[in-house]
Amino acid sequence: MRVVSDKLTLFAGWLEPIDDPFAIVFSVSPEGTKTLFEEPGKIVSMDLAPPQVVWALWGDIKEEGEGSDFAVFRSLDGGSSWNEGFFLEARSATQILAVSAEEAWVLGSETLLRTTDGGVSWKEVYAPGVRDSVQDSLTLNAKAVLILTKDAILATTDGEQWEEIEVENSHVCAVHGGAILVRRFGEIQLGTRRNEEITWLGTFGHDAKPFRLVAEGRSLRFLAVPSYPDDNPGVFYFATDDAGQNWDVRLLPSRVIEGSADLRAEGGATVDYQGKIYLL
Repeated sequence: MRVVSDKLTLFAGWLEPIDDPFAIVFSVSPEGTKTLFEEPGKIVSMDLAPPQVVWALWGDIKEEGEGSDFAVFRSLDGGSSWNEGFFLEARSATQILAVSAEEAWVLGSETLLRTTDGGVSWKEVYAPGVRDSVQDSLTLNAKAVLILTKDAILATTDGEQWEEIEVENSHVCAVHGGAILVRRFGEIQLGTRRNEEITWLGTFGHDAKPFRLVAEGRSLRFLAVPSYPDDNPGVFYFATDDAGQNWDVRLLPSRVIEGSADLRAEGGATVDYQGKIYLL
């Protein structure tokens, strides 16, 4: 799921059955639901770049039944039309990060790829450490591409030179501006980074993995997936308008996976197990 504006949200995934899935992207707006993309297989990941660029990572099990094929599709008009797709030489691909109409990154297990020509060609990127598709995630912060890992943030502006910011004993989960969210010892911690130093501002006793941080002045908002969904069937929403002095914490109706909720400056949305969509 990706929120485009307060009146438009894009959803991607696949239609069951699982052994013969059909990849789909559709939009939800006040005018209704519209199908934007249909293809055999699955949409594994999707991301947006201003103003109307959509990158979608597609995957399907190989005909011989071992491993998967991967490809990337791109739309320059908000999903109304798509290119024919560019296949990836990758053993694993789990996330796509959209930087612009020409640049995107793909992350997988021991996989990190980058294109700067709209998906026509992809080059392997060498960053410190070994990529872990479960622990690592990609995010864009200002002009820097970040790899969030267990114990560190890796940052680059050119895909070649990397700054490594160590965050000991922490799983870095989200960064926006100078704000950082980590999971440490079963709790969520919020901090800010200035002059290469991290100052921790608050700790939340919720056993959950935070994601989708939005920091705007004194306003901070983020989502978190509970570690035990049977006890907390939904996604936590945290919000403050006074730099953390007071917090509004709610459990939103949602499937308990990161892909079923999104939060941006333009708004937010979740979808539950019955397919009901909730706007924030």
